[in-house]
Amino acid sequence: MHRFIPIYVTWAGAKLAEVPVHHHPRTRGHSKYGLSRVFKVLLDLTTVKFLRDFFVTPIYFFGWLGFVLFAVGLLTGIAAIICWLPQVDQPLIAACLTVVSPMLAIFGVVEITLGIIAEVLIRMHYEIQGRPPYRIGATQRVETSPEER
Repeated sequence: MHRFIPIYVTWAGAKLAEVPVHHHPRTRGHSKYGLSRVFKVLLDLTTVKFLRDFFVTPIYFFGWLGFVLFAVGLLTGIAAIICWLPQVDQPLIAACLTVVSPMLAIFGVVEITLGIIAEVLIRMHYEIQGRPPYRIGATQRVETSPEER
């Protein structure tokens, strides 16, 4: 995750500056950066994206994923019922959809449940630390008249 230190620094509110450096050419050995590292970088990037967008509200990620899986499960269930009809007569497809449909619906419920559990854990995290789950960028002092006090 060292690749994304600038992202973490900006999230913390710090300013970044570029400093020019002089890189010396390699004198021995060879680069160990290969195609296998690309997958690690993609996983790290996915983690950073998830932390940026869904760290405070994980239910938005897991909930939507759960609703989509549940809806696809319902649609495949309807398709299975249609395939079992005598007019359509597709028993092999109907049997496959009959197995897949409840699995997708159950996975949807599991994802929604994971989102709720993650939401509770995030709230506990911030409560234990005694911090709000947001940052205040600036405050303004508002003068009030003696009548309003």
